[in-house]
Amino acid sequence: MSVYSPGDSITAVKGIGPAIEEKLQRLDIHTIGDLLKHFPARYLDFSKQVKIKDLKDKIPGSFLATINSPKTFYSSSGKLITQAVAADSSGKISLTWFNNPFIKRLINDGDTYSIAGKPSFFGKGLTLISPVIEEGDSFTINTKGLVPVYPQTEGITSRWLRKKIFELLQDTTLKDPLSPESLKTNDLLPLREAIFKIHFPEEPGDRWQADKRLSYNEHL
Repeated sequence: MSVYSPGDSITAVKGIGPAIEEKLQRLDIHTIGDLLKHFPARYLDFSKQVKIKDLKDKIPGSFLATINSPKTFYSSSGKLITQAVAADSSGKISLTWFNNPFIKRLINDGDTYSIAGKPSFFGKGLTLISPVIEEGDSFTINTKGLVPVYPQTEGITSRWLRKKIFELLQDTTLKDPLSPESLKTNDLLPLREAIFKIHFPEEPGDRWQADKRLSYNEHL
């Protein structure tokens, strides 16, 4: 059952209060419809997950691996550090997060995760600093496929936008101005599907189909 309408104030969304509203206004987002029309500026291509041994220095990559030996501690300077080792059949890579108190709640020793980030050389080998991580068997919007990167502002990240937009696409009523017959005649996607595919395309052709439909809307 849909909870929202596109014309609803953005503050109608659970978890969005005055402080976040002010930040969203910098992006000209005032309503739920504005947020759904806040389209990606580009995409990170994680459509093909690789093996750990194939990760390259300073080239973003995504892979499926088991997390081992997670530990959290404070450095001598008081910085909160979480470290772990990710392993697959091809090798291992170290993972490090700084000042992220939530990550230790997310990762469990021996569980499998989908992991994405930009490796870099640190010490004797490649490491990942602050990688994005999701449960390996879940539907992922941050570590697999074509991952949207949005125009951002301080305090509003692409990861935050992905989560909110994905949730709102499930919970918002979107009335399609075109009949099923018109969609078929003009070879167009339904409105909801087009908006979903422009945010979360599974392949490059999805973006083209979504653009075609949304461009058609501008002439109605």
